[in-house]
Amino acid sequence: MSDEAPRSRRSIILAAAGTAAAATAVAIGRPSAALAADGDPVLLGADNHSDSITALTRDSINSPGDATLFVQNTISAAVVGHATSGQGVIGRSQTSAGVQGYSQTDAGVNGFGVFGVWATGEAHGLFGTSDGGNGVHGESNTGNGGEFGSSSGNALSTSGRLHFEGVSGVATIAPGRSSVEVTPGTDLTDATFVLLTPRGRLGPRDLWYSIDADADTFVIRLSKPVLHPLDIGWLVLD
Repeated sequence: MSDEAPRSRRSIILAAAGTAAAATAVAIGRPSAALAADGDPVLLGADNHSDSITALTRDSINSPGDATLFVQNTISAAVVGHATSGQGVIGRSQTSAGVQGYSQTDAGVNGFGVFGVWATGEAHGLFGTSDGGNGVHGESNTGNGGEFGSSSGNALSTSGRLHFEGVSGVATIAPGRSSVEVTPGTDLTDATFVLLTPRGRLGPRDLWYSIDADADTFVIRLSKPVLHPLDIGWLVLD
């Protein structure tokens, strides 16, 4: 047997090993197309696609606050949900809140859209609680800050006092006077309705009001001057 044959086989083996190593290096340098299929692991820093639902299930917890998935971002949103036709994020729970948010400086849950936050439920569609602030706070630049309706029950039901900011107050008619002008903290129209409640006896006097919509003021009037100061409570309604 010649000495050339073993050297040729060794050369072929080394060449094949070099080719395999180069192919492996190329594969490591780019994501594999097979990793985008169902059953493959989720890759960090990559766009992962799947034809089926990706589910995470945790069978036991160490404490009630333990999460199945914890995501943290120091400069922006930690979790973003996007859908072209359905809900971006859905939360469900059998015993607690389906979706719950916390923030030390801003809203725990913030929504933008036709409905900023939309909620439905058998007990409470939307439930808010606070130790010292507003349980539910709504604002709008041009529309209604809050709107409530019910087909068979109460549109609004309270278990405490109602506070109206800028649309209610007490005006005092001074002795010898029969009127007082009021400037509420809201716009007035010719259709604005004002409820008046005197805190004293009117006697033989008529009580009414007139509105100046251009000046956003109204005047509480009596048919006769009063002898003593008379407080009149007022509430502006539309």
